[in-house]
Amino acid sequence: MKTNGCTGNFIKLLSQDDRLLYQSLIVDSFSNTAEFKAHKNTLRWTQTDDHYYVLGLFHHFELVAFLRLETILSKEELLYKVDEPSVEFDTQFPIGYLAKAGTCQSQKNQGWNSLLRYHALQIFLKAGLGDVIGVIAQDSARQRTMQDIGYQFYKKKLSWNGNFASERTILIGVLKKDHVLVAIEKLQQKIGFKKLSHYPLLFKVEQFQTHGRTKIVFPWSHQAKKSA
Repeated sequence: MKTNGCTGNFIKLLSQDDRLLYQSLIVDSFSNTAEFKAHKNTLRWTQTDDHYYVLGLFHHFELVAFLRLETILSKEELLYKVDEPSVEFDTQFPIGYLAKAGTCQSQKNQGWNSLLRYHALQIFLKAGLGDVIGVIAQDSARQRTMQDIGYQFYKKKLSWNGNFASERTILIGVLKKDHVLVAIEKLQQKIGFKKLSHYPLLFKVEQFQTHGRTKIVFPWSHQAKKSA
């Protein structure tokens, strides 16, 4: 059986049609992790997922990993999303934000997150975004990879009050714009051409739009303030 020329291994943009697979993967990926505990509203497909871009990696037709790509257009939005009163780094907007991510327990340590991160950085680079940030638990498996490709880390001042809870120290990882291309090259070497070629993208990178796919009012937006 083949899908769009693939033999079951591919990366696509997830949509409402994939929500049950997505929700099942989220529950599985956070079921036995010591890094984060997910709140109930995080374990389902939401309008935020509709608005942004969720990469889904399929291995033998099974959804085994996902990564949501967001953009941050202002300092106000940045502080809201990282749940901090201030940050210790300077940046120029818009920037990329690698937000919610997960891998099914049976596929841990297979390099799926690195593969998705590679494509995410490519997408952000082609979209002309600046720095790329992410929020992780200290000493998590992904911290070493992020550090190896050039991320700098800053400790969150406040406890995490977002969609996840953690007893560990929470870090904000920042990959500066002038390091993105080097990070892509390092990930390419780590992943290898064979694996990259075996998991093609089933969408055009040009589909990515800085302002997202839908019209939505977020808490930090001017529309929300006017209606408050």
